[in-house]
Amino acid sequence: MAAKQKQKGKKQKKKRTLLEIAEIWVDRSIPFWLIILTVLIVLSLLPKRIFDIHRWEPWVTIIDTLVVAFFIIDLCFKYRHVRNIPKFIRMYWLDLIAVFPFYLIFRGYLIGVEYIRAGEEAQKVLHEALLLREVGILRETRILREAELAAKEARGLMRGIRLIQRGFRALRLRWHKAHFAILLVHKKRRDELRKMGLRR
Repeated sequence: MAAKQKQKGKKQKKKRTLLEIAEIWVDRSIPFWLIILTVLIVLSLLPKRIFDIHRWEPWVTIIDTLVVAFFIIDLCFKYRHVRNIPKFIRMYWLDLIAVFPFYLIFRGYLIGVEYIRAGEEAQKVLHEALLLREVGILRETRILREAELAAKEARGLMRGIRLIQRGFRALRLRWHKAHFAILLVHKKRRDELRKMGLRR
């Protein structure tokens, strides 16, 4: 029975060390992801004639998702150290704003608006089909122009939302080093207390 408990204790210690290794790895990779985020922001700010970021759209979305994933993992490790929600929110409010998916909320709104417009357009098309039977005039060019205009409006709004969200993530660079230093001090103090036998 005691041998099983020792093995279980060793497995728990191994898991802790693996988690600590993962935390160190994620912490060291955050500056790399911030550089990638900065490059994405700069490329999205360039005029379309110089660099069209929409041409690389699936890759830009994948990279953006990876950046957010690493930021979320980093926040999970930070919460693991703090373990107090109000204190965590006070310390890392900027990080929480940076990873909040504003883009998805606005994208959902735009998809809903597009469905409403599609319903309205379908109704217009049905009415015009009836008129075409009676009058025989083609009005497809007007509908196509309206659809192209609606698509351009949506693309510009999405680009602005994404730019604002990436700006919040770029602000995180300034806070990252300060909070990492605070965590190191807390970790050293905790280790000293453990050595003295005052804390588990």
